[in-house]
Amino acid sequence: MNRFTLSAKYVVLCMALAMFSAKAWADSGTFESLASFTKNYKTMQYSDGTVTGGTLSGTQTVISSSGGPFVAGANDYLECIVLAVKTSAGMDLQSPCAVTTASGDKMFVIYLRKAGDTSEGSAGEGTSTISGGTGQYAGISGRCTYAVEYLPNDKAVTRSKCNWRRP
Repeated sequence: MNRFTLSAKYVVLCMALAMFSAKAWADSGTFESLASFTKNYKTMQYSDGTVTGGTLSGTQTVISSSGGPFVAGANDYLECIVLAVKTSAGMDLQSPCAVTTASGDKMFVIYLRKAGDTSEGSAGEGTSTISGGTGQYAGISGRCTYAVEYLPNDKAVTRSKCNWRRP
């Protein structure tokens, strides 16, 4: 075998290993989830509108997934802090959340919304950002769209569609 053939085979082997390694370390995909939770909010008049703050807690179920750390049918615990300011200029809602699996891994998400309300019978759409976590969610990032609906007795549901990536 000549020197050129060995060098060419070595280059091809290195390229194949690099491609395999990149695939092994870089994941991405999609998932859809449905969350059901209880809200514990306090609202007060402020300036030309209202300020609402409080907590949400409940469950999140992955209803479909392209794979990765998100498994269709998985049920997780969801806990959030909510701050919403509503004025004549509109709604400004921010809600950082921790999603915890049965094994204790956590994913961190912040929900943002500029439309709708937080009162019973209201609804709204927004976006959320996945910003890492622990265990199986370490290093993960992503973007979601979501729609929330507020129900009687301080209950609410949210449906999210997400794209995620792990470098």
